[in-house]
Amino acid sequence: MGTQEKRFETGLINLFGSILWLRQFLTNPIFASSNQLYLKFFTDGSETFEGYQITYTSSSVSRGCGGPLAGTSGSFTSPSFPEVYPSNLTCEWSVAVPARRQPVSLEFTVFNVEGTEGVCQEDFVEVYAGSTSSDPLIGRYCGTNIPAKITATVNIRNLFIRFVTNSANAGDTVYSGFRAVYTS
Repeated sequence: MGTQEKRFETGLINLFGSILWLRQFLTNPIFASSNQLYLKFFTDGSETFEGYQITYTSSSVSRGCGGPLAGTSGSFTSPSFPEVYPSNLTCEWSVAVPARRQPVSLEFTVFNVEGTEGVCQEDFVEVYAGSTSSDPLIGRYCGTNIPAKITATVNIRNLFIRFVTNSANAGDTVYSGFRAVYTS
């Protein structure tokens, strides 16, 4: 007796307002960069099957891939830090500090990102003065030297940080990513 595969449709998965239709076998995990994941199951009722099973695990925000960060201070890391970070990622963090505080500052305490400093074509971290990647770019960083402390101008209360990785680490070198601290 062989195994029988059943095809199913998961419906809508809503992550940060992005809608994604999945019509496939869900054998790979779905990762969320916040503490919420919305799953809505649709059926037309014309057939009946056993249903489905969902298993989930959670981890601290510092091990995630992006998301909103708020408050007068905090820290975050690249995914899997201090272990090797995964390939093919785009992680985005938005740091917002309260009004009537000093401008936001960002300091990397550990920095080990694939790429040649000043070129940064492989993997990189970009920092923007504002809440999106449409705001002015402060800098693009890679390599093993810790970037200088970044302090936004007097009227900037937000920083947007994007971490992009390519398909593979170069050679035998292992890159652990970064740890960053923001304050205001």
